Amino acid sequence: MRIITMLAGLSLAAMPALAQKEAPPAPGTPKDFRLPPRKTVALPNGMKLTMVRYGTVPKVAVSLEIGTGNIDESSAETQLSGLTADMLLEGTTTRTSADISRQAAEMGGSLDAGSGDDQVSVGGEVLSENSEAFVALVADVVLHPKFAEADAARLRSNRIRDNAIALSQPGQITRQKFRQMVFGDHPYARIFAPESIMAGFTAARVRAFHTRNFGARRAHLYVSGVFDAAKVERAVRSAFKRWAAVRRETGAESFS
Repeated sequence: MRIITMLAGLSLAAMPALAQKEAPPAPGTPKDFRLPPRKTVALPNGMKLTMVRYGTVPKVAVSLEIGTGNIDESSAETQLSGLTADMLLEGTTTRTSADISRQAAEMGGSLDAGSGDDQVSVGGEVLSENSEAFVALVADVVLHPKFAEADAARLRSNRIRDNAIALSQPGQITRQKFRQMVFGDHPYARIFAPESIMAGFTAARVRAFHTRNFGARRAHLYVSGVFDAAKVERAVRSAFKRWAAVRRETGAESFS
């Protein structure tokens, strides 16, 4: 008991000293921050390229943004853009899906594809020394997809399963209802396709969506990091020069 009393006394004696804290040092002068310069060029086919040199780590990020997605889906095509993005990584006319994954890994990174309301993205990060080769890989995946029926069936089944799981979660149900309330009959209101619709998504329908909505005049390639801008621009022009513009049959814009 005496020990407890002594400790309590020492604590009370130390409180005034603890209360007298030193004032923190004055803040330093904020460092000036400037966005790195960027260069944007347009290819003859209408595709745009923006390059931003930034950082010191020898890596480069390449992202091809294509102006399509849910916005170009009819009510009978909900999630068709997502399935199209999935299938881009399943192989090209000259590469298998394993080739794509292995070659991206050998470049020090990976290649991904995804879709949203009005944008399909294809790209990733690799070591700077592989910038030009990665640009060529991205171009091959987007311009020359294989679209095999077996891949469509497998990925379609995956999406049907994922939809069932999502619609068992209150948050996803609320998200779907909210979209329907806000957007009505607009494509943005449709998130999850019924299984009856998804079951009809064949490789031929994926290819038709790709042909109708993927094109140079809807595409913008972004390159950032540490790279040789002149070499990258030459690689982009070479890899995408044969990509034709596309005519949009749905939506507000029309390209020739």
